[in-house]
Amino acid sequence: MSTLAGENGRLLLLGVESGSSQVIAKGATFATWSPDGSSLYYFTKAGATTRARWRFEEGHLDTGDVVRDRFIGKGDAYLYGYSGPAPGHARSPSPATDTT
Repeated sequence: MSTLAGENGRLLLLGVESGSSQVIAKGATFATWSPDGSSLYYFTKAGATTRARWRFEEGHLDTGDVVRDRFIGKGDAYLYGYSGPAPGHARSPSPATDTT
């Protein structure tokens, strides 16, 4: 699971059976597991050129923390921190990226 907490984001590991959560990375968001579960793909503030930009990277989980394996792509992207309207309002748009 990921958040956009205070613009910097966090990645959380959720224990489905226990209901527990653990922060596994700060300054990161929009995470997804690889199909085999060995890697995570996510956006990070690390290495971005400005405060409002993010870089896409691949990493793995090691003793409760995400460890970067590599940056993916040539540059960084701007991600809109949009979390959608309140329940009962119009459908929210998908997060957009601008790689220019």
